[in-house]
Amino acid sequence: MKKSILSISFFISLIACSDRTEGISENKEESKPPFAKLSLKTKESEANIFDVVNFYLEPTVKDQNVSIYDLRMSYDSIVVKTKGEDKGVVILNAKENSLKLMLTWSNYYYLPETSTTYLYGYKGNKVVLKDSVKINIKNSKNFLNTNWKEFNPEAINTGYSNITKPYSFSIRKQKTDNIPSITLYNHWNIPNSSDNPFYTKQNKDILKNYITKLYSKPTYTVEAEGSLDQKFDDHFSARLNGEKTLAIWITPTSKIALMEYTTFSSNVDYKIYAEPVNK
Repeated sequence: MKKSILSISFFISLIACSDRTEGISENKEESKPPFAKLSLKTKESEANIFDVVNFYLEPTVKDQNVSIYDLRMSYDSIVVKTKGEDKGVVILNAKENSLKLMLTWSNYYYLPETSTTYLYGYKGNKVVLKDSVKINIKNSKNFLNTNWKEFNPEAINTGYSNITKPYSFSIRKQKTDNIPSITLYNHWNIPNSSDNPFYTKQNKDILKNYITKLYSKPTYTVEAEGSLDQKFDDHFSARLNGEKTLAIWITPTSKIALMEYTTFSSNVDYKIYAEPVNK
């Protein structure tokens, strides 16, 4: 099954008069439970950009049974953070009468790097748990997550969320007149942002800066060249259909364009369009 972001979350609500929830018990008779030390694990130590990376928590002590009561007594909250990102994701929040817990989750990375993910546990405003895991993220495909020779078109956009960012990318793979193409979109994780010019205008810089970091500075820009319509026609098989080309990158394997277009709701938005280099 293709990779739409799917975080597997377990939400456990505790009722004050209940001493058991489904699958995990709460032992209220223990006065001083052992500290429930948890470890951060990942199933992948290496991945390509836009490959799924699966994380999970497990007790540090092998075969240790950790109850809800143990977690509540050990932590007020547990937060996951990625190095270089200010935003953290709360995966455990122990409130007075409920406990929210995410035991496993998935993430996608957009740039090649050695990424470090940190786990912090808090109790009484103090850090009582710290762990980390490193993942080597590569950029080994022709364009984003695709080698053109292995291209398979898809009927829908596929989303790839990075849990530490306020936006996420989606990819559309199509074949027109036997020419494969990939379109990259940016989406804000904010309700109704797709109809809000404050957010859609930012998509231009986000996409342009992303492709520049991933590959190189643009080969052609509208600022330096004026209109890029003829450059687009010279390099690409697709024809412009009301879009405006703002920048073009020519790499050894791909032809890439930043394009301004009008959405169905008559808003201006931006996208990245790419085709393979003809050889």
